[in-house]
Amino acid sequence: MIRRRLFAAVLWLVAAPPPVQAAEPLAGLTPLGPALQATLGDSGDLILADGRRLHLAGIELPHRPLGERSAKPWPLAVQARRLLAELTIGPLTFYPDGPDTDRYGRWPVQAVTGDGHWLQGELLRQGLARVATTPDSRAAALPLLAAEAPARDAKLGLWAERETALRDPGQMLHWLDSVQVAEGRVSSAALVKGAVYLNYGEDWHRMLAVRIAKPLLAQTTLDPLRWSGHRLRVRGWVGKGIGPLIEVSHMEQIEVLDGDPP
Repeated sequence: MIRRRLFAAVLWLVAAPPPVQAAEPLAGLTPLGPALQATLGDSGDLILADGRRLHLAGIELPHRPLGERSAKPWPLAVQARRLLAELTIGPLTFYPDGPDTDRYGRWPVQAVTGDGHWLQGELLRQGLARVATTPDSRAAALPLLAAEAPARDAKLGLWAERETALRDPGQMLHWLDSVQVAEGRVSSAALVKGAVYLNYGEDWHRMLAVRIAKPLLAQTTLDPLRWSGHRLRVRGWVGKGIGPLIEVSHMEQIEVLDGDPP
């Protein structure tokens, strides 16, 4: 384990791309107001002087894997917090990415430092976060996915860990009841009772399936029935249908890798 982590650290020095500047990725968003000072909360949230809590929208920070009982700090969580502490020393500009507050009373935002570094982009490019958009917080989905790609391809940080590595769709029975990212070729696409099912194999008890419900289909101009034979990357909670199943809540969970992207 120590040798693997040391190798990952050396790989980071070689493979990490340059810092992510926010000017282009967040060009379509309007800042909430002037730059403000924020303190870093225990969970990675940002706290303003007036007590408002801000949530870094669109990403999932590292956390201790389920079943891991060690009392030692989780190394990737420590690294992510250290990077956030460095980036939040000065005033930050916040861009809303969702409703006024989420169910925990936090404001979902994209955050940018005074010298233009995008917090979410920095975490993603170093493998210290994964993209985790929601139906309400997806305004920056495409630039978030683009920022994540180099770390994922180089297997940096979270992407080198057993619990959060990129999955083959045939592995998903082992990862039920967890959030996963899987990539493979869709073998069939079918319309069943108004919902589209994307199947990654003919063994429905073992291979991953993706379900896109009728209401979501009505909100998009995309035609998932045409994705049979295409390579797709999908992320989300792995539940149980006939076999492992990801229920898509918004189309940004799916990336078409060999055709026109959503």
